[in-house]
Amino acid sequence: VTTSNGSKIPAGWQPFGYDSNDQSDPFLLRRSTNGNWDVTQKWEIKTSNGSKIPSKWEPFGYDYNDKFDPFLIRHRSE
Repeated sequence: VTTSNGSKIPAGWQPFGYDSNDQSDPFLLRRSTNGNWDVTQKWEIKTSNGSKIPSKWEPFGYDYNDKFDPFLIRHRSE
């Protein structure tokens, strides 16, 4: 993955999502970690019907084309 000006993603960063509305740099970046999950991290995102995201699931991306539940979630493995 390269940026719109041809640069490579800097060391210590990784792509984690895709923004379909961004025509020049659609990949979303986040800092790389050593893989250890922060168990104190809390998410305050709810689904369209008002439910909370279930335990051991985490948001990891955002779909601008989805007007009801735009957050993409994945299951966290131990």
